[in-house]
Amino acid sequence: MKIPYQLLISLFVCSLAGGLIWSANYYHTKYQDEIQRADKAEHDITLGNQVISDMQTRQRDVAALDAKYTGELANAKATIEQLQRDVAAGTKRLRLAA
Repeated sequence: MKIPYQLLISLFVCSLAGGLIWSANYYHTKYQDEIQRADKAEHDITLGNQVISDMQTRQRDVAALDAKYTGELANAKATIEQLQRDVAAGTKRLRLAA
């Protein structure tokens, strides 16, 4: 029994088309997965940059508060030292409430 060439060619073309359809579907799915992975990575980077920016803003705020209170503390210490020198020199009197 001989198989006609037309049937063999038809089977070959059908199997080739099936293989092409399967590989196109496989690579399309891979492509979609990579797009989703890239979008997630981009979202994560954007979120990370926002967190870094927020932390830098907070650090600047804390540094400004630290500078303010450090200056106030230095002024208070200078005032105390000046009063101590004045009391020791006798230019000012020390009053105690008893």
